[in-house]
Amino acid sequence: MEKRVLVVDDAPSIRMLVRFSLTKAGYLVEEACDGREALIRLEEPPFPDLVVTDLHMPVMNGLEFIERVRSHGTLRFIPVIIFTSPQEPEKRKEARRAGASAWIEKPFRPEALQRMIRRFIGVPGV
Repeated sequence: MEKRVLVVDDAPSIRMLVRFSLTKAGYLVEEACDGREALIRLEEPPFPDLVVTDLHMPVMNGLEFIERVRSHGTLRFIPVIIFTSPQEPEKRKEARRAGASAWIEKPFRPEALQRMIRRFIGVPGV
């Protein structure tokens, strides 16, 4: 069974790194450049099994995006992992209050992100 991951980040290089890492691990990866674009992608199935989002983005930041996802009946149970910075520990608390399932600090190791994703949705094909 395919496992879908939506990656939301305004940095093309981060989206490319995450896509490469997760595709190599067997996940089907979709991308959005900000929270607003991600919400548009979430309007119709197939819905992702998990979302990875950045905190700082133009148009709609990660916290606003998570709050919108959590307020939507169909989407509210999708796990959301948010990228944070080690210099912003208070943002982790805000992310948790907004409904983030977990966070990972940038810069991140692709293997660590893969492990975290497996913890929530398992491995592709299973």
